[in-house]
Order: sequence, then C-alpha cells, then structure tokens
Amino acid sequence: MEAAHDRYLATRDRVEKGELGWDALADFFTEDATFIDPAWGRVEGRDAIRAFMAESMAGLEDWTFPHEWRAIDGNRIIAGWQNRLPGARAD
Repeated sequence: MEAAHDRYLATRDRVEKGELGWDALADFFTEDATFIDPAWGRVEGRDAIRAFMAESMAGLEDWTFPHEWRAIDGNRIIAGWQNRLPGARAD
C-alpha cells in the first residue's frame, strides 16, 4: 500500500508541475470504480473519472495540493492534503 501511495504521490507531483494532466490520476482507479466528490457528486467508471478529472480541474493549474500525512491500516489509506490557491490575501 505504501509503494502504491508513493507512486500516486509521484504522479500528483508531475501533475502539479504541469508534466501530466489531472486525468492521469484516473490510472489509479479500477474500471468499475466510483469516485465521490463532495462538491461535484458521484462519478462511476474509470473513463468517466478520467473525464471528470480533466474537466473539474481545468483552470486550476496554479493551485497546489501539498500532501501533509498518511495513515495506512492493511489495505486502507487515509491521507491529509492542503488546498493552496495562488496569490496571497492582504491579511
């Protein structure tokens, strides 16, 4: 599980650097996967997830999502991320 998550993190790094599109993350899903986004809703199937990733992340090229931590228990991983928008607030 740790090695698989490390591969995922390496892919995320390449996405954030602009070397890959967000749709590359779909490769980490099975063909019959279900992805649930709290804002966009339910997406079923790897091909639909691939299209969703490309569409939902369009225009967010300058955003970053630093990985903070992970906990692994058997075949489950829980990970914590930050959501960093470009720029800075006046305060």
